[in-house]
Amino acid sequence: MTPPTATPEPYRVAYSGRVREGIKALVRRADQLSIGEAARDALRDLDFRLRIYPQFGEPFQDLLTPGQTRWHAIHWQLHVEWVLDEPHRSVFVVVPLRPLPDSPLYVEGNSR
Repeated sequence: MTPPTATPEPYRVAYSGRVREGIKALVRRADQLSIGEAARDALRDLDFRLRIYPQFGEPFQDLLTPGQTRWHAIHWQLHVEWVLDEPHRSVFVVVPLRPLPDSPLYVEGNSR
């Protein structure tokens, strides 16, 4: 019988102030559209994924610092980008989450 494996240490996740403000605005808009609970669930799930398995997306740029890579993914109705610092088990979300164009959360001209 194989002994149980230890629970993996979660990654530390940091959201920039700009990202946190964008998330608040996104949730307010979702509340206005009556999809606030779904948005909150998706954001909680995203945070959980970034803490447990931040490699769930697609890498698209190796950074100059060894072990740091930019990743992105579509999660729920959002495009999400982050930096994974594998040696330090850290994740940095510094680009605001962007609703997809076919999402009711999408606002023309606010794609960045």
